[in-house]
Amino acid sequence: MTDNSNNPYAGPPAGSTPSGSSPYGATTPEPSAYGQAGAYGQAPADGESHSYGQAPAYGQVPAYGQGSGPTATAALAPWGKRVLASVLDGLLTLPGALLMTIGAGVMASGSGTSTVDPTTGEILTTGGDQGMITTGLVLVGVGWLLALVIQIYNRWVRGGRGQSWGKKVAGTWLVSERTGQPIGTGMAFVRDLAHYLDSLPLYLGYLWPLWDERRQTFADKMCGTGVTTVPPRQS
Repeated sequence: MTDNSNNPYAGPPAGSTPSGSSPYGATTPEPSAYGQAGAYGQAPADGESHSYGQAPAYGQVPAYGQGSGPTATAALAPWGKRVLASVLDGLLTLPGALLMTIGAGVMASGSGTSTVDPTTGEILTTGGDQGMITTGLVLVGVGWLLALVIQIYNRWVRGGRGQSWGKKVAGTWLVSERTGQPIGTGMAFVRDLAHYLDSLPLYLGYLWPLWDERRQTFADKMCGTGVTTVPPRQS
């Protein structure tokens, strides 16, 4: 028998399996000390598309309520636009306020003058006109009703749909912070009530959007609303 232990050209002994090979003939790579290399950097197979991480098309701003971060913040209305919309909405109530002012003046004229009798101390009223007083009361009532109707339709009906007249001119929308959709008439009414919180500490709540990350007043934070420069999301 020939000793092959020192022969460099001899094959492996019968029945043994060479290192790195399978007994069935397939070559098996030796495991790396650091594990197998991943497929990082490989291009996807034909027909596959991977949208994860893709940036939105240039110039597009997602609707408010979709995600967060810089793109969502870019949709928030600046403080100046919010002030403009509020001023314009307030001007709409001027006709009603004017009627109430005129009515108060008519009532004052119709009430006559009051003097005090120096001897008895009795209050004497002269020149009173009940008709003028009644007219003044009617004007005050009509003015108050007109202002209320304008407030209901403009701030709560139109505003609940997303835009009051003032916001339409300013190019802003009132939406839910969570859904990005209009908040509805009832919630618009609740939000207006919550605005009293904005005026209590020296009107600080109205100034809060100047430095707040979400540009919200106290009422916005309480009601979960935001004012944006992009249209509401479609339901």
